[in-house]
Amino acid sequence: MSTTLRRTLVVLGCYALSGYGLLLSLLLAGASVGSASTLTLVGLPILLAWLCHLSMSWHWVCNRPSSALVRAAGTLAALLGLLLWPQVLQQPPRWALADTWSALAMGGLLTLPCVLLGLYLLRWHLQAQHRARMGTAP
Repeated sequence: MSTTLRRTLVVLGCYALSGYGLLLSLLLAGASVGSASTLTLVGLPILLAWLCHLSMSWHWVCNRPSSALVRAAGTLAALLGLLLWPQVLQQPPRWALADTWSALAMGGLLTLPCVLLGLYLLRWHLQAQHRARMGTAP
């Protein structure tokens, strides 16, 4: 089996296993369009995080390092999305440390395969960028 096919199957499998969490997060991001500022502050980072994850996955399948901007923006957006989504669920908005930990746990578990893939992709892209700088193929 070729590397490209194997990587494609890994990406598709992770997205399929994280489908419920992915769908919920995209619904939250979609609900943020044209709504209150709190919801927009949560929805836009979630959408950006998934777009960056998809970009890093595509570059990995194609065996090319992604840009540092994509990696940094995706990491920051994913962390913001996981930390801020409990804000949307509370009326009126109240913030507690327990909400942060439960958001990380719930969001992380529902999307665990993609979270693990994202961590692997960050490492792979950093190493591929380093190899490209050193003049060796990724």
